[in-house]
Amino acid sequence: MTAEDRKRSIYAQPSAMKEVYAPDGHFVNGHIILRGPDAWHLFYQPMMREPFVSDRPPPNAMNHATSDDLLTWDLHGVALASGGPGSCDELEVGDASIIEHEGRWYMVYGCRPAPPGSRWFALAVSDDLWTWEKIPGDGSSIFIPGRELSGWREEGVMEIKDPSIIRYEDRFLMYYVGQRLVEPVLDAKNQVHTSINLATSADLMTWEDQGPLISDQWITNPLHGPWGFETPKIFKRDGKFYLFVMYLSGMQYAIGTDPFNFGPWRTLGPWHASVVVNDRHRWYITHAFRPFGKPATLGRRAGPFKGLYLYSGDACGAFRTNVYPVPDLHNPFLGVHVTVTGEGRSKIGPTAIPAFWREQYGGVGGFRIGEFCEIALRGSQLWLKAGFDFRKLAREELAKYNRKHLVELSKPYLNWSHRLAG
Repeated sequence: MTAEDRKRSIYAQPSAMKEVYAPDGHFVNGHIILRGPDAWHLFYQPMMREPFVSDRPPPNAMNHATSDDLLTWDLHGVALASGGPGSCDELEVGDASIIEHEGRWYMVYGCRPAPPGSRWFALAVSDDLWTWEKIPGDGSSIFIPGRELSGWREEGVMEIKDPSIIRYEDRFLMYYVGQRLVEPVLDAKNQVHTSINLATSADLMTWEDQGPLISDQWITNPLHGPWGFETPKIFKRDGKFYLFVMYLSGMQYAIGTDPFNFGPWRTLGPWHASVVVNDRHRWYITHAFRPFGKPATLGRRAGPFKGLYLYSGDACGAFRTNVYPVPDLHNPFLGVHVTVTGEGRSKIGPTAIPAFWREQYGGVGGFRIGEFCEIALRGSQLWLKAGFDFRKLAREELAKYNRKHLVELSKPYLNWSHRLAG
């Protein structure tokens, strides 16, 4: 397959998220994408075991791939490997952030020493994004959070992960996840609590911990799930600051006029470890996903869902305005709304229900027994074991099969659409 054929096949994928990178032999987890002087560069944790199990060894390297167009990627192997005995990254390298400063590239990454203990942050520096040198050279970390600023003090153990760094005025700001661990790390009662913390630096080497910016213990939400906050990403656009974070069942974001105050939170979608990049005035978001029984990919190859709509019997042009509700932070789906099509027709919906095979457009057309069994098994696992209230969510979505119920849900937005059209 030529490069052009490969690009056409990517654009032809039916989902909004296009699968662009599927490495052999491992799967993608936390990752970074940035534009270098020669190409786009992808750095990520190569996870080697599946499914997720408690005794999975931590990733001990950061892999490196490049692309000219964000669509086709070439893997170049290990960019940064774990250190020797006694080093802060003897057991783990990963969840990094990279920023350019005075002609050099600085990578702040998560590290874990032996014996197994808390994650800290270490530093590597590069002149070209290809060859990295750990700083300082004695194998020590550059940042360990202060206990007095952890947010929990004597409760459990504070560990940190997922740094994200930006330049602000005369200093650097690092947003990171603080995690209070329990034994076992993942228990039936979802007792792991997290916060998005802030640290500052003038030189990217010496950091001052500023404590929690946002804590899931401040959110009265019974659905926060076993891992709370993950993978915060911060960037500035048009004078505003955007903070993306994985929380509940997907990616959310909030906007601030300064980098210290954000809100309200908005739901994007059921995505993991997302990165937002800008290329020639277009914005892209990524998703690291591990399909059932297969290595994860950069992009999305999720179990299929379908959204059903009801079309209005009104004449074209009766509705001239889309009306969307405020996102429900408990729900990863879009919610019922009013949409005006390109032809001027209006519709309400959608539902969000599993398609039990990938081309279940109607009846039994396109039926595949293997796909059906795979998806049905995954659905039953979610019903029995999901760390959020999947049963409540499923009942709400299945109820939308009733047309009368779907119309009732849409009435407030229909009224608004009529008002705005008039």
